[in-house]
Amino acid sequence: MEPKQQQAAAATPTPTTPVAGAAPAPVAPATTPLTAEHFILPETVVSRVDVARMLRELNEVDEFLRQAALRKGGQPVEMPRPSRLLEETAAANKVNLLQATDRNALLKTLTDLKRTAPTMHMSFASNPSGLFTGKLLLWLRQNISPYMLLQIGLQPELAAGCTVRTISKRYDFSVRKRLENSKSLLTELLQQAKDVAPVAPDPVAMAAGAAPAPEAPQTTQGAP
Repeated sequence: MEPKQQQAAAATPTPTTPVAGAAPAPVAPATTPLTAEHFILPETVVSRVDVARMLRELNEVDEFLRQAALRKGGQPVEMPRPSRLLEETAAANKVNLLQATDRNALLKTLTDLKRTAPTMHMSFASNPSGLFTGKLLLWLRQNISPYMLLQIGLQPELAAGCTVRTISKRYDFSVRKRLENSKSLLTELLQQAKDVAPVAPDPVAMAAGAAPAPEAPQTTQGAP
């Protein structure tokens, strides 16, 4: 073997077989450090509740891995399985949950997101579908803020449409509000229709005041 090949072989680490219960081997960190400017929020993360759930799960994973590093080998343990939301968020941002530096960066980003992300409250007459919510959230994040969160509520009295509330403003796009604003116009149109439409005869009045049946003509006596 040539000297260069010997040096390369010596520099290559020898893989080892993991021991059951031992702390996982360190994995190389993400290629791009996670920052607020590069953070990607998946469409499946809708509300502040979703962010809080991911924070709780990430803290559980972090605590498990810290404890696993202190355990002795040969003790079987089971790592908490992250939810789909946490897995999708980690994959979108190229975060390795087994790497402490990546976990700490994601914890900080999610904590800041929970505290500062803009939230829009929307109420509907019935539960919106997941497809509709996803398209709505995608539009909001493309046109208002990439970190926009939604809080969806139910108000059956709206009949149709929705209400939107932000920190400082409230908008009512419901059918109920539209009808309330158009009440005077509707009253005027109904009055116009009443004036123009012919009045139907009252059958009861017609029956009470009906003319008597015509009598047969009388003949004159003595006529030839």
